[in-house]
Amino acid sequence: MGIEPVIMSAGELESERAGEPGKLIRERYRTASQVVQNQGKMSCLMINDIDAGLGRFGEQPNVEDIVNIVHRMYEKDGISKDEVISIVNKFPNQALDFYGALRSRTYDRSISKWVDDIGGVENLGDKLLKRRKNEKLPVFTPPKQTVEALLESGYSLLKEQQLIMETRLSKEYMKNIDD
Repeated sequence: MGIEPVIMSAGELESERAGEPGKLIRERYRTASQVVQNQGKMSCLMINDIDAGLGRFGEQPNVEDIVNIVHRMYEKDGISKDEVISIVNKFPNQALDFYGALRSRTYDRSISKWVDDIGGVENLGDKLLKRRKNEKLPVFTPPKQTVEALLESGYSLLKEQQLIMETRLSKEYMKNIDD
């Protein structure tokens, strides 16, 4: 794709001081911005976090807590509390990250379609960075979140989880942790 990623681990975001994780993310975004300015390449911030879906540590929220948190997550999308309850019931025993990933997946699909619509991955850099002065930037319209789209994303994630468990990738990734 011709993108220069700035990569960090979610573990780097752990801090006892409030504001430190946000400061670190802003610094990494600045680094990505400098890549765009200095090298003329597209850049992105990637936060590796495979272990978020593999293990759970510390106090676990109950179903009511999960419903309330997920409802707040989806509130601006117009997803009702009853709809959130149905989503949480469809995918029981999932970490909170799972429900955030559902929403992200719907955006990922929309962004992929948008990229295809504006000329594909091969032309993305030219469309965004090397346009003429009077040429407007392509406009991305965020997807309308629906229960159906979130469920579709959930089933896709479940398949990926199953694949990870079947291929023992989680065991390999966490091989230094006692069984």
